[in-house]
Amino acid sequence: MSFVWWCLTSGDVSSWLVGIPVIVLAAMLQHTLMPRYEYRYSFRGVLKYLPYFAKHALIGGLDVAYRAFAPPLPGDPGFVNYTLRLPKGPWRVFFVNSISLLPGTLSCQLGEDRVEVHVLSLASSTIDELKTLEEKVAAVFGLEGELQV
Repeated sequence: MSFVWWCLTSGDVSSWLVGIPVIVLAAMLQHTLMPRYEYRYSFRGVLKYLPYFAKHALIGGLDVAYRAFAPPLPGDPGFVNYTLRLPKGPWRVFFVNSISLLPGTLSCQLGEDRVEVHVLSLASSTIDELKTLEEKVAAVFGLEGELQV
């Protein structure tokens, strides 16, 4: 928050007289208003997620680079709606942010129980990839048994 304040005020030192109390108040409000979640992390789940993340981040980067330098762009871009199976909580946000690591995907809009994903190719197996990613995220947070059907 301090960095945001510094950027908004163009680094004006005199603005800190107002900025410091505003930053402290904002931090207190955020802490008070945010819902409480009990975080559980699974070491085994993290160990399964990290290589998956690294592999798909590399594949995704190479895929997008290929599409950028090999006109005409191969694929059939569009949007896919995916129904979330993770329970509500920060793990859903983690999942939605992780979607962009899959080759040719970008999460666009998070709804109540769904996420809209832009894909570079509607012919790909995006839904299956999203299910696999969601299972990996569930494992990171120890939520494997809590995925909704």
